[in-house]
Amino acid sequence: METKLITLRLSVPLICAVLLTLSSHWAEAAKRVALVIGNSAYQQVAELPNPKNDASDMANKLQELDFKVVSGLDLDLRGMRETVRDFIRELDGADLAIFFYAGHGLQVDGTNYMVPVDAQLATYDELEFEAMKIDLVLSAMERNTKSNLIFLDACRNNPLARNLARSMGTRSAAVGRGLARIGSGVGSLVSFSTQPGNVALDGEGRNSPFTEALVKYLGTPGEDIMRSLIRVRRDVLKATGGKQVPWDNSSLTGEIILKEGPKPSAPPPAAQVDERMLELELWRAVENSGDAELVRDFLDKFPGGLFGQIARRKLRELEDKPDEIASLPPTTNAAPGGKTAGQTRTLERCEGCADALTVVSWGGQYTQSQLKAYFEPYERATGVRIESLDDSMEAVRRLREMKQAGKAEWDVVDVIGSDVLRLCDEGLVEQIDLDTELAWAPDGTRPSEDFGPMGLSKCYAPQIAYSIMIGYGSGTADANGNKPDDLCDIFDTRRFPGGRSLPQTVPFAPLYWAMLCEGHAPQDIYRQLETDRGVRQALAKLDTIRDDIIWWRASAEAAASLASGEAAFAATYNGRLFAAMNSTKGGIEPLWDGQIIETDGWVIPAGLPADRLARAKHFIWFATDTQRLADQAAWIAYGPARRSSEALLPRHATLGMDMRPLVPTTAQNMRRATVLDQRWIAEHSSRLQKLFDAWRNR
Repeated sequence: METKLITLRLSVPLICAVLLTLSSHWAEAAKRVALVIGNSAYQQVAELPNPKNDASDMANKLQELDFKVVSGLDLDLRGMRETVRDFIRELDGADLAIFFYAGHGLQVDGTNYMVPVDAQLATYDELEFEAMKIDLVLSAMERNTKSNLIFLDACRNNPLARNLARSMGTRSAAVGRGLARIGSGVGSLVSFSTQPGNVALDGEGRNSPFTEALVKYLGTPGEDIMRSLIRVRRDVLKATGGKQVPWDNSSLTGEIILKEGPKPSAPPPAAQVDERMLELELWRAVENSGDAELVRDFLDKFPGGLFGQIARRKLRELEDKPDEIASLPPTTNAAPGGKTAGQTRTLERCEGCADALTVVSWGGQYTQSQLKAYFEPYERATGVRIESLDDSMEAVRRLREMKQAGKAEWDVVDVIGSDVLRLCDEGLVEQIDLDTELAWAPDGTRPSEDFGPMGLSKCYAPQIAYSIMIGYGSGTADANGNKPDDLCDIFDTRRFPGGRSLPQTVPFAPLYWAMLCEGHAPQDIYRQLETDRGVRQALAKLDTIRDDIIWWRASAEAAASLASGEAAFAATYNGRLFAAMNSTKGGIEPLWDGQIIETDGWVIPAGLPADRLARAKHFIWFATDTQRLADQAAWIAYGPARRSSEALLPRHATLGMDMRPLVPTTAQNMRRATVLDQRWIAEHSSRLQKLFDAWRNR
């Protein structure tokens, strides 16, 4: 953590000239203070390359503009609180204050949070204790300062938000994408790096596109801040190819000019052209958004603009349009030889299909693996452009909104098994007949048989499998040098002493393993755990290792406990374990016995026009065939959902290792495994969690 207070010596005489007219110029403010925070070195997720640079460069810029700057870099929660407190103390008597934040941010139930570098956000209950509300800073500024400028470069794609959403189950829709819209108080301006609810780009250079432009134009001599933000918006639109549109809400009561210079009496013609170009570029960002709030914001900025009438009509449609679910023609395409379209193994020309496809997934390394295995090969084979969005975390909420608006904006969506049940039950996604709409296995096996228990729903095309499983330190061995080879070794503390790192937020896993080691068959354990007697038996088994259990909330803690030697065994997700095995170079080993498997796959939003529906099904046929599912394992340690893909599993594309022993779904790793019954979990998880927590806390 790095925190500092910068006190600046003014380079020119301080002028307190507040014009008591319709404008207030701030070329030289009586007292200027700024808070600048940049968080890059996140401990539980990948480091962000730019925020620390963004904050450092912004602090230097504000120093040049005669601000007293309170700054903090890579702040944990304690450091963030202390830095904000220092800033609030400086606000007393200030005429102008600036707040700049770069790093991870998220919105939950419409409230925006800054995320410290030590946050885990494993559950909803931890949110208030591990993150800081942005409103805490804004309300202090508005109470103490005449004019305020807030710049939030915190809309980056946030894996911590995805973790939080997954932990919230049916309430996951409360976790929004990017940051929520903030209403500015009188005398304040709030500027987002992108439109509310959207995700901004981190950038490939030293700074994010937003901060690079902000540092460039902030303090342009003689220029009002609103004019500077127009320049910023134009540069960001150009740098991101129109994907990112900086947005602001302003309740300023006059001009704010941060540096003296020539003050033009009227905007030059070029500036008027800029306004028209800006309106056009912002309209392009709004017209297909499906977000009524963004349309309202657009109308607030350009009430009499070129697109005013169209925007008002769009707003009425978004607010009032009834559901329109299109009827879908049955699949009748026949292949040569009397086979159905599903039995055809050659990708056929997609007649009457749309020429573009929007695919929604989770982002990060996972989407990169899909890019290599599915998206790029499909684009080469068909010439179709795929737009990839990282919005799966919000799939349930967004698909509900799309149905209400009568407009499906996405074509194919990657979802986890628990989400697909809700989506299918609510009629938000199309049904997919595996045997007629997916490719058969090379040996002629029907897809429904090839996918087996991975086919959770009639609305779902399975793609990959991941699991929660046991790993152990390579030094874990008994007196004879024998390493663990059985799940039940975790209950043998005499033979294998040491800590056992287990999840406190996934009670089914330790309860399932306890029942396995009490001699119950995997297929009987669900029925046993429906009874209090069965739960008591499982907890009694866990009592035998109670003193050795190290409870974790975030799966990263489990791998860390193995790497440090604190635990001899740890339960964690297989992807996390794979990363830890590579980082420790043999210091951690997997124990696949008794793994609990979950799936991830494709759904198609209900209500697509016929050409887009045909394109979506064409892509899913391609992306779920035997070879393609095997290809994904070359980039990530998840198992293909098809049995027929096992024989084709490759070596890792960059690490070179054979992936067959390292994915959950190979025959050698499936001993006593269970594919998690998501509907059973939905019905019984609340009861299990209460009984489990009561036992754990007694």
